[in-house]
Amino acid sequence: MNSRWFLLTALALFLVVTMSGCGSSASPASSASPTKAAVPQPTAASQSSKPVSGSSQAASAPDKLLTVADVEKVSGLSGIKLVPYDPSKGAGGQLNFALQDGSLVLIMSTMGSSMYDQSKKQKSFVKEQVSGIGDDAFSGPADDNTWAIKGSDGHALQVAFNFRKGTQAASLGTFVKPETTQLFLSQDQLRELAKLMLSRM
Repeated sequence: MNSRWFLLTALALFLVVTMSGCGSSASPASSASPTKAAVPQPTAASQSSKPVSGSSQAASAPDKLLTVADVEKVSGLSGIKLVPYDPSKGAGGQLNFALQDGSLVLIMSTMGSSMYDQSKKQKSFVKEQVSGIGDDAFSGPADDNTWAIKGSDGHALQVAFNFRKGTQAASLGTFVKPETTQLFLSQDQLRELAKLMLSRM
């Protein structure tokens, strides 16, 4: 497996699984074994269809917020399917979207506002505060994130988009195409999906 593909896949997984509150204490920056750090063990919180602590209102089920048809329409890709939760393969979201050959395209997880706020305090996760999408939103990772893959412009590839509406929040993470530093979904496409999800929250 191409090392650049693995690192960016691991980063997307780490961001989304951490944002969804899986409870793992592993940190890519501090671990001598990136494989282990990037693949937290599944827990009830990360497999639940409900956001974790911090939500006082009824949560929207993940599969009601985002569908295969939504991802195909926004990404322009066809043949997308949902694959089971399996962090060892990078599928660490509550919803995991892949191509027919199994290549992961997008993972999504929901959470409560408390977990969202806690995660936002991790400065290495935050590249840009985004206005006009939900009550709060930001892209990531930061350029100084030690696991970030840099694009041709020297900046970290933006694999994650995180957003909140009231007490409900969610995180989207995309992946890099094998053998390249091209993402399956751009930040604009992630934001388009976020807006669609927000309309259903």
